[in-house]
Amino acid sequence: MLPLRVVEKDIEDFDEPVVELWREHDFVGHVFWDEDIAVVRFYPDREGDPFDLGLDDVQRVLDIANQIVMPGLLGEDVDSAVLPQHFADAPDTPVGSKDENRCIVELRREFEGLATYRNLDSEGFFPCDIAKALISRCGDLGLAVIEMEGLDWDGTTLTPRPDLHLRIDVRPGSSFDDVRSQANTAVATHLGMWSSRTMLVVSFVVQLPDGSTRVL
Repeated sequence: MLPLRVVEKDIEDFDEPVVELWREHDFVGHVFWDEDIAVVRFYPDREGDPFDLGLDDVQRVLDIANQIVMPGLLGEDVDSAVLPQHFADAPDTPVGSKDENRCIVELRREFEGLATYRNLDSEGFFPCDIAKALISRCGDLGLAVIEMEGLDWDGTTLTPRPDLHLRIDVRPGSSFDDVRSQANTAVATHLGMWSSRTMLVVSFVVQLPDGSTRVL
């Protein structure tokens, strides 16, 4: 079963961000803040049938969505190394276009063929040794790894692991150098703690100096 992903949106008439839930190219639902509670709204698929969703995966993305939509959470102390972050989904910039950052182009060129698996959105899932090298290379290129997710890959199926998901808290007013240093150190440390899993593959979101993000 394909994993769900979250996309943060700023929508008129909503004081807080709204989170869209997607599975590959299928829109699954919304999470938004309504007065004093986070509300989730699921939609039928394109044929009008209900989605069959893995419970662990739903719990994982709803925890993330709740952190994003909850008023005032950003900047509070969190009793965990997995820090919540308000982050925008990657902008709609075609890979290789003239507006694509040259560092991202170089990073993708170096690691494009090294992913264990890529989904229909071209998101890469990398084995542990390649993931370590990728994090190091991001540091060389001046990029910040702001999200890392570990999943199990048995050769045919990706299985999300809700406990293997790290987001870096980007504090308002932080310099990009501070964000990059904090992020790359944290993801490298956590990857070392995860690497004993024999089926581990890892996906990444990186941030550019201009604040935009890319899914690798």
